[in-house]
Amino acid sequence: MVKQEKCTPSQKARKGSTRIKSDRNGCDGADLSKATLRSRTANPPNIAEAVGELNAARFAIYTTLATETDMLATLEPLLDDLPLEKRNQGRCDHKMLSQAHLEGTQSTSITQQGIVSFLAEYYPNPNTLLNQISPQSDLSKPLDQANGAAERLILSVEPFAKGYGVKFKNKIRAAGMPLPFSSEDLSQVALVAGLEATFRYSPEHGAKYSTYVMNRMRGSLIDLIRENSRLIRIS
Repeated sequence: MVKQEKCTPSQKARKGSTRIKSDRNGCDGADLSKATLRSRTANPPNIAEAVGELNAARFAIYTTLATETDMLATLEPLLDDLPLEKRNQGRCDHKMLSQAHLEGTQSTSITQQGIVSFLAEYYPNPNTLLNQISPQSDLSKPLDQANGAAERLILSVEPFAKGYGVKFKNKIRAAGMPLPFSSEDLSQVALVAGLEATFRYSPEHGAKYSTYVMNRMRGSLIDLIRENSRLIRIS
């Protein structure tokens, strides 16, 4: 029979603090389950590789679309569906591209580069665009590559989304504010925002992928709570 050594309270505290510290070092301070930590240690996501694959696939799609005939005309009726904060600027950029193309003041290659930049700016998620148009080219391969890379990236931050859902729900309860959403609903909102941020992310932003995406997830939950909070009346 093996005799187990008893730990003093101070030894237990030291062991606990060491475990918490190592968890935070591996997960940017998030509270994750032991199973999640083990899986992430065994299969750490290669963030840089996945980001590179995603961006390469996105621009392969945009470059192919830019070579198709009448792409500018195809995009014009879609401008009204852009987010409100980008709608006016999108119309201006599209108008400039169209005028330069019609007047022939730019070469075909420059026009195509302009279309690629336009698509990357206003349709960072190619799925959103391809659901609205019928491209002449077969884009299934680069689209599968983009979605596969995005899935690997979003899985690396999924535990944070779940944590945010519980955290924000508890904060709302503590403040005594009504919110008709469950923790699962909030987590889903965070994940959707994280996916959109994943398609927008570029190392040129100067931030780590996890930092960039988690800030977007947190912001989406704050916006949701603001939209559903009761108005405060001052009499």
